[in-house]
Amino acid sequence: MALTPLQLSALAILHEGPSHPYEVYQLMLQRREDRVVKVRPGTLYHAIGRLADEGLLTSCGTDRCGNRPERTTYRITEAGRSALRATVDEWVSRPVYEYPRFPCAIAELHELPAEEAVALLTVRAERLEAEHALLTKALAYVGARGLPERFVLDLDYQATVLVAETRWLRTLAGRIGDGSLSWDSPAPDRGPGDLPDRPLSSSPYYDPSLYGPHELEEKP
Repeated sequence: MALTPLQLSALAILHEGPSHPYEVYQLMLQRREDRVVKVRPGTLYHAIGRLADEGLLTSCGTDRCGNRPERTTYRITEAGRSALRATVDEWVSRPVYEYPRFPCAIAELHELPAEEAVALLTVRAERLEAEHALLTKALAYVGARGLPERFVLDLDYQATVLVAETRWLRTLAGRIGDGSLSWDSPAPDRGPGDLPDRPLSSSPYYDPSLYGPHELEEKP
């Protein structure tokens, strides 16, 4: 089966040892994995149940705490380990265009007056700086509790990306503000002669593995 991000995260935690779904949920929150996957108790329980149905997990006992319902403990199977490894291999090694909305908005930023563009870029930079401060605290929190760094590489990655994006935003805002990036020049004419005379798929830089079927192909 093709894993979802939530299923991958659950499998990874269960690869460390048997747990019941609520323990998995608590570990995800402690490690701030809710920053990279949408974690809700109900959806997590459903995801773990689906993994068990597919043979990637198996139950290894139940327990009861007070008047609470019985809790089923799961452990990963060999099929689950294989699925975990295969998914991590593919997702790390193969970049995929996920069509985030920010690049789309930046592509159309020229539609706004320069002053408004600078203000919006500055607001985003300030919000990202606040987000980076929270991530820094989260990294310090998990580090103080002895969690090895390799378990929070996602937080380190996000912090690094935030720094890079913030620097880019402030540089762009500065260039627009001081006029070194022209903002009022007329748009160029876009006649048929500006279109490529060959399908993009014939370009040596085109990698079909990065796109869905028929994406970026020249339409007849």
